[in-house]
Amino acid sequence: MSALRPDPDLFDVAAWQQRLDELRAEQPSSLRDAKIEYAEAHIRAIGGIPEKSAPEAA
Repeated sequence: MSALRPDPDLFDVAAWQQRLDELRAEQPSSLRDAKIEYAEAHIRAIGGIPEKSAPEAA
């Protein structure tokens, strides 16, 4: 049951990416979607997903 699973270590990008993959494989639900958003935001914050600024994207 994923609701009882703890979050990965704070700066472990690989563990957060694995958790994100596991969440995407779960049955769709609003809780799952919220957890995916949280994991994606955390990965971006610790540098695992590059985020381009508006000038860089242009």
